[in-house]
Amino acid sequence: MQIGKLKLENNLILAPLLNISTGPYRRFCRYFGAIGLVSVPMLYSKRLANKPESVEHELIKIKKEKPVSVQLIGPDTESAKMSVDFLNSYDFSVLDFNAGCPSRRAINSREGGYLLKNLDLL
Repeated sequence: MQIGKLKLENNLILAPLLNISTGPYRRFCRYFGAIGLVSVPMLYSKRLANKPESVEHELIKIKKEKPVSVQLIGPDTESAKMSVDFLNSYDFSVLDFNAGCPSRRAINSREGGYLLKNLDLL
């Protein structure tokens, strides 16, 4: 499978699940050959912009886990830009911006799936 210029070993992708797709779980999935692309848990752009050291434990081994995807979720452009600037210091393969999370929390926070009905904001 290929995503842009990125060639994957197979077509299986581990989603960026909060508190699930942690380092040990990603390595477990890779060890058994079940994953072509892994993702770190979804990252909140405001948290990343305000306190980047709080997520470094999720990003520290990115170079060893390639290919790896990073997903951001957030309601505002400024924190998203700051987050991307911070993330550029890591060697991730894919940057994904969440515009589809259907959770009530995401919709009420004007992020995720909320953006699909507000394309100007997206």
